[in-house]
Amino acid sequence: MTRAELDTCREGDDKIRILQHMISEMERGEQGVVVDCVKDYRSGFPRTLVLRGINRVELEKCKKEISRIQKIQKGVENWIMDINDVLTRNVFAMYYLKGLSWRKISSSLRANSPDYYRIRIRDKYLSEKGIK
Repeated sequence: MTRAELDTCREGDDKIRILQHMISEMERGEQGVVVDCVKDYRSGFPRTLVLRGINRVELEKCKKEISRIQKIQKGVENWIMDINDVLTRNVFAMYYLKGLSWRKISSSLRANSPDYYRIRIRDKYLSEKGIK
């Protein structure tokens, strides 16, 4: 597990929502429509044709990005659930899976400082595991 994967998991739901919105706009709106003009010589004379279609390359890119983020999220979720210490597992789940801020985590776990769980639990665990 890397720090980048953990951060991707935390921001993943927002990115997935944005990408899904982009896909729906491409499929039903004007955002993903590609227009090209060509000359048609089938009748013997040049005639301009306008071709319209969906940008499949961009659509596939969005779909691949969604599946990549979901795969990372599933890996992070499994990694968090394998943490033995209950408090550490809960802190990681609240921050990375539920997306809570450190202030909300500290208030729900009744700590005085919002930095306590970030420094004493998360940072300590990550440094013990060698994750930078």
